[in-house]
Amino acid sequence: MQDINTDPNNHTPYVHRSKILAITTPHIACLNGDLSTAEGLLTQDINTSPNYHTSYAHRSFVMARKCDWDRALLDAIKKTFSAVAHTIAN
Repeated sequence: MQDINTDPNNHTPYVHRSKILAITTPHIACLNGDLSTAEGLLTQDINTSPNYHTSYAHRSFVMARKCDWDRALLDAIKKTFSAVAHTIAN
């Protein structure tokens, strides 16, 4: 019986792949200049996993590209505190 957390070939767990997809899709949107879509996707990811500090860092980058410096700084700060909290918890 196959483990439901892996694909049929026992490759990367689906959960891990979903995190990769969550980062790759906003990345592609950002490269294509669709910063609003990138921001929206990263915001969804943050709402789903508020302690996943990488999404804050990526959204901070997107906000900087949009010249929204205040929100870029806020996300950079949230990224730092999220990463510290994750380190302490583990």
